[in-house]
Amino acid sequence: MNAVSCDLNAIRERDLDLIDSVVSTMIERAQTDPDAIMLVGAHCRDLLHIAHGHHMPLRSTNDIDIAVVVSEWEYYQRLTGHFNKTDGSDVRFLIDEIPVDIVPFGAIEDPAGSAAIPHRGDAVDVFAFREVFYRAPKLVLPSGVSIKLP
Repeated sequence: MNAVSCDLNAIRERDLDLIDSVVSTMIERAQTDPDAIMLVGAHCRDLLHIAHGHHMPLRSTNDIDIAVVVSEWEYYQRLTGHFNKTDGSDVRFLIDEIPVDIVPFGAIEDPAGSAAIPHRGDAVDVFAFREVFYRAPKLVLPSGVSIKLP
């Protein structure tokens, strides 16, 4: 079977506008390090779909899923403290009126692959996020900021 090439240049600017808005706000309001951000979830899927040359419509989603490398819980609490929680979730916030899941991973995992967010009843499964993050290429957003796209 022939491997299909992945061309991130095939992704149009308009496909990135919503993500760019959210990431720019995270950087501006919460001083989030863009080098610690990885796009995950349905928007990641959609961009990879386009990068592999497919343009058929996929199931739409109204939220964005962002994973962030977190070295300590205080950093995650400071970052998320700039945004209002929504849906009664400990990971979903409104950023520019867009629901955004901010999923922490990295040194805070205990055990590895599990992020037990303080004051949350259960842990978030982040199995292999670190490995994927370090191997993921960078995606340049319209603002010029780069984030990881696994």
